Amino acid sequence: AVEIHLELNYRSTRRIVQAADRLIRDNEQRIERTIRTENVEGEPIALRELSDQNHEAQFVVSEIRRLINTGRARGQDVAIMYRTTAQSRVLEEAFRITDIPYRIVGGVRFYERKEVRDVLAVLRLLHNPQDRLSLERIIDNMPLGRGFGPKALDTAVTWAALHQRPVVDAFLAMAPGSPDPIGASHPEFSNAGATAATRIGTALAFLRERAQTVSLAELFDSIVEKTGYRDSFNQGTEDDLQRWANILELRADLERYESVEPAEALSAYLEQISLIADVDAMNDQAQDQVTLITLHSAKGLEFPVVFITGVEEGLLPISRAMDAEAIGDSLPLEEERRLMYVGVTRAKTLLYLSYAANRLSYGRYQAGVASRFLQAIPAELVRSVTRSSSSRGGAPGRMASSVSGPLSARVAATWDQQPGLADIVAPIVELPDYQTGMRVFHSKFGEGVVSEVVPRRDDVEIAVAFDRHGRKRLMGTLAKLEILS
Repeated sequence: AVEIHLELNYRSTRRIVQAADRLIRDNEQRIERTIRTENVEGEPIALRELSDQNHEAQFVVSEIRRLINTGRARGQDVAIMYRTTAQSRVLEEAFRITDIPYRIVGGVRFYERKEVRDVLAVLRLLHNPQDRLSLERIIDNMPLGRGFGPKALDTAVTWAALHQRPVVDAFLAMAPGSPDPIGASHPEFSNAGATAATRIGTALAFLRERAQTVSLAELFDSIVEKTGYRDSFNQGTEDDLQRWANILELRADLERYESVEPAEALSAYLEQISLIADVDAMNDQAQDQVTLITLHSAKGLEFPVVFITGVEEGLLPISRAMDAEAIGDSLPLEEERRLMYVGVTRAKTLLYLSYAANRLSYGRYQAGVASRFLQAIPAELVRSVTRSSSSRGGAPGRMASSVSGPLSARVAATWDQQPGLADIVAPIVELPDYQTGMRVFHSKFGEGVVSEVVPRRDDVEIAVAFDRHGRKRLMGTLAKLEILS
């Protein structure tokens, strides 16, 4: 047998091919070869540091808008690639705001993912006790429902019909000390069914009370604990970790309602989700769609324009690969580098690489560091690097360290200021003219200073550094901030 090494790349420009070749050379487990191309040199690779994942999404979408408006690309020519599925949520939101159609390849939209829908089912049931579909979803998909089978459910349904009550009351009736006692009768479950129903009813009674007194993010924490849902993702597999990351991203979404009174927050959030579903349904009818795709799913594809987001330590490479390297196993890290290589070589003409100096994780901004993979890219192949957080405001925390290695030669270069979403979309509701540096007062969090203002479709998102409660992101129509100075 004769081995044929394919060294000629017919897809990408010379700069992109050279970057890919230098990147993959750091892998020891590879065939020795130099990848080359006879294509034109092409434009430099664009590198951008943003203050956080929201600004990163805004930059990507505004740059795509610019490419489309100037005739340089159609939506279908563009792909955004990322390491984990959870990264798509902020990108999807940015696309909805700007009305640019998009599609998810190799997966589904964020709010349609099974694990996200499972948690949303609990929120929907707490908001509407008549929602039998959500109740059945909880029983079928969460550890809380184990041992409660179809016959037991029939018993609950029959009991509820007899007493003209929602089916969920059959479970609440079994909860010890239920705050909503239901007559003297109880559903006549079998012993196993009664045990499971009592467990379910006890958890739901607790969560129903919590929904009236705590923020949505805190309610989320209680849900994943009381339903046992966290234990569904403890096998350590790639799929488990990706799905749990999606659930944590849902928590980040809920945190935006932290300033809203609990009694109002749940209904406001579920209304938002309903509107998102309507927008996505209309988006599905569009023909010219931008592609959102994980690096794992991108193999074999090609696009004139590629954005790779989240090129930072802990994401690309993923933290598990970094942990493995720390104990002497370099193979996972080499696989991460191959994924980066795959993403780079999907680009035909334009390649953008971006990373966030800070990333929200479980309620806290974690300082980000540019990926080590960027250090392999020669300085002359990249257009520029920026240390600025964004034209829309400062970073939530300290900025990440500058990219070292060959890229460090370009820190003096400047990036042409690109419009953020704030330059494209203006709020259509009448709100105070919030400005960065303003001192404001909130009834729950006290006094603070506005550090960032980001217009949304029919609202404005305000980041405030509160004196006693740290940094919070609030929606303008809900926060009811008083401007002090």
